[in-house]
Amino acid sequence: MLYLACYDIQNDRLRQRVADQLLKTGLERVQYSVFVGPLTSLQKNKLEQTIVNWFVGHNDCDFMLLPIDKYSTTNAIHLGNKPPDWEYLAGEKLVLIV
Repeated sequence: MLYLACYDIQNDRLRQRVADQLLKTGLERVQYSVFVGPLTSLQKNKLEQTIVNWFVGHNDCDFMLLPIDKYSTTNAIHLGNKPPDWEYLAGEKLVLIV
């Protein structure tokens, strides 16, 4: 399943830990605090538990992990210079062509 992860974390150290973990888990950064990529159920559960544990005592943090389906990516609106390559982000294409 394809997931979108985004956060608003004030603590610099925690924000970097979360970003590093998202990258380590296999998600791709599409904006500064927004990541997208496919996750297995096991990867999703492990990531969720890790983030929950890190957020203990941090009341000023927000994190969302949202499942995305094909309909969502097909109907997504993007404004800017570089639209997301949804096939690559979903793990359906192995090479990103820039």
